[in-house]
Amino acid sequence: MPFKARKGRATTTRPFLFTEITFLSSALRIDNSINLLGVNVLSTFVIR
Repeated sequence: MPFKARKGRATTTRPFLFTEITFLSSALRIDNSINLLGVNVLSTFVIR
């Protein structure tokens, strides 16, 4: 039983790292989109 759990943990280490990298990249993308939205809102307020 413990050997099985250890084996599962060993196999799940790489996908976890991969998901962490993808999550970080998606978070950066979301941050960039939020910055673009903020710039658009500021520009519209300045124009008005």
